[in-house]
Amino acid sequence: VEGLHRAAGGGGDVEGGGALSDEVRRRAVADEVAAALERWNRPRLVSDLDPLVSPCRAGKEHLAGLPRTMLILGGGEVLYDQQRRLEAALRGAGVAVEPPFVGEGMPHVFPLFAT
Repeated sequence: VEGLHRAAGGGGDVEGGGALSDEVRRRAVADEVAAALERWNRPRLVSDLDPLVSPCRAGKEHLAGLPRTMLILGGGEVLYDQQRRLEAALRGAGVAVEPPFVGEGMPHVFPLFAT
């Protein structure tokens, strides 16, 4: 932002040399957003199709042999239906699944919020 301030003719330091114009601030924010989007869109080392990354996409060959499993779901989470499909897939692969604990109205990963 300081470099943009100087480029806009502000001179000096951002703190001591006058205020940045709204346009310069807007451009700085837009540049940061563009950089973040570029980082996000880079090729990833792993794919969300990989069953080790997304167990909901795992087939029986990946699920069979897993130990007894307990699922904790947030009743209001965006992944609720996927978690229920994972439960069915685990059972279909012969995995012993405890009855899921559903935190009514809770979001995804709600147990992490407890302190």
